[in-house]
Amino acid sequence: MMLCAIACMLALSKTVVAASVDPPPPSSAYLIKDIQIFETSVPGGTGAAFLTIENRSDTNDVLTSASSPQCDHIEIHTMNTDENNVMHMRELKDGLPLPARQDTHLTPDSGPHLMLIKLHDVLKQGEQVTLTLNFKHAPPQTVTAEVSARSVKNSH
Repeated sequence: MMLCAIACMLALSKTVVAASVDPPPPSSAYLIKDIQIFETSVPGGTGAAFLTIENRSDTNDVLTSASSPQCDHIEIHTMNTDENNVMHMRELKDGLPLPARQDTHLTPDSGPHLMLIKLHDVLKQGEQVTLTLNFKHAPPQTVTAEVSARSVKNSH
């Protein structure tokens, strides 16, 4: 009888723990801003998207993937410079961490960015590009950005 009571208490305590898990943040918990996508010159080539994701929630999250109707697929990349001052780009297969109550910057200078792979056409200045960002916990968010002219500084 005592073992049954202990087993019931353990089962209830696990239920309480499971019920206390934070719900996923609503899509309004994220502000996607400062989006930059630069014109390209090669059909079927690659492009890059840079932006800031403001995580306004109290929950850590992960940007797991992104998509766009303007390309075959999008990869989340990061860039690092080695000891010989050579830049190396690699895919973040586990996604990009988004700490709670912080901004995460995807910039053309170095670090994380979105690579638009196998563009269906060249991206021209003034055109609109649609991106859908997918998160581990929050619902997807779709944003639109205008393509900007490329300069020497942002020649990713």
